[in-house]
Amino acid sequence: MSKKKKALILTTGGTVEPLVEAIKKLNPDYISFVHSEDTEKIALEVSSLFSHKYLSNEMEFYNIDDPQEMHLVYNKVKEIISDLNSRDFDIYLDFTGGTKSMVAGAILATIGNNIEYSYIGSDSIFGRDKNGVGIVKTGHENFKPQEDPFELYAVEEIKNSKQFFNLHQFQAAIENLKIAKSKIQDDELNDEVKFYRSIVEFYDDWDKFKPMKFSRLSRNLKYYPHIVEKLNKVHPGFISQIHNNIQFLNQKYSADLSIEDRIIYYLPDLLNNAARRIEEGKYDDAVARLYRANELIAQISLTNVGILDHNLLDQANEFKINKGQLISIMGMESPAVKFVNDNDPYDFDDPNKCTVKLPSYNSFQLLKKIEYELNLSSNIGVEYERRNINNNVKSRNTSILAHGLNPISPNKANKLFDLILDFSKILMPNIEEEMEFAKFPKFTQIN
Repeated sequence: MSKKKKALILTTGGTVEPLVEAIKKLNPDYISFVHSEDTEKIALEVSSLFSHKYLSNEMEFYNIDDPQEMHLVYNKVKEIISDLNSRDFDIYLDFTGGTKSMVAGAILATIGNNIEYSYIGSDSIFGRDKNGVGIVKTGHENFKPQEDPFELYAVEEIKNSKQFFNLHQFQAAIENLKIAKSKIQDDELNDEVKFYRSIVEFYDDWDKFKPMKFSRLSRNLKYYPHIVEKLNKVHPGFISQIHNNIQFLNQKYSADLSIEDRIIYYLPDLLNNAARRIEEGKYDDAVARLYRANELIAQISLTNVGILDHNLLDQANEFKINKGQLISIMGMESPAVKFVNDNDPYDFDDPNKCTVKLPSYNSFQLLKKIEYELNLSSNIGVEYERRNINNNVKSRNTSILAHGLNPISPNKANKLFDLILDFSKILMPNIEEEMEFAKFPKFTQIN
């Protein structure tokens, strides 16, 4: 416990005994009486009982013009706290006496200021008049330390964090949890905040396409079984969806699979990301992701043919056509080879340059030629043209986030999402199932 001097703020009501009991129990070095004109005499009577102990400047009196106006009490107690803090006191508030408005204003003014609270209640059901519902009878006073409302307020911060998480506002959720942690003294609640933060940071990284660290979240799922059990009860399905997500990501980043086998999982992940942006009303961001998803369909398809450079894809995550592999599979006289040669901004025959990168549209054109020449069962190149996807995707070019100044409308974003999702099913028939597996969980019944 701190060795600083103690200051006691007393809200003053119509009886002497509770105030006397609080002073005796807390033994403060300084007392502030907060009273109305009607209860000033009570404050003076109490002070006279301790006049032998306190100097005149160790007891001060603060009159509230109207004790039924909560804001007047709030402002006055704020002033008192500021003064006491400047004088380096440990501050206590006993809110036994006074009107309801006075008590409420005093508590609101002290929240967040590291105040300790007390209340003088009754020692039994027989210790109050009016059949147990009136004021405490003399001799039946019982000193009751109270929990800091600031810690209770931390629960609100946790609630707000959950709401921000549901809105995919992960940084705001983290800030709420930081604030909550600064208010908490209870170990169990502190563990809960740490657990929630590991969840929020995990999904924040995922949402930003950053490499995820599974170890911390997985460890917490095992280390805090009581919190997991609580989450299962309060937010059904939340924990099970986290396990689904981890399973999905384990496939996406599996060390047992080659990059060529893993890249398919980037597609449902990217579409989910676009769906979250639409949900947030960030339609330009959503369309930028849908444009990338469309391009990824071509790149995955070309990877499946076997003409993309493995080392670049595996080590640098770059999609480039390997000229040697293309010629080996298609033959030097192939129309597909000629197409790449004609569309290569550099010299296709340059021996120092063994890879070629094509833009999205040309990638689909090349895919169409390869599918035709090799008589492949896939028809993604053909469907790309038949569904007029290129013209629909071009809406991205007029976006403020691409080459234009126009915002994307909700209707256009949703239509493009449906178009790309349906197109994706040619490459990945179970994509909606994978998207559901990779969908971010949400807290339910936040109250």
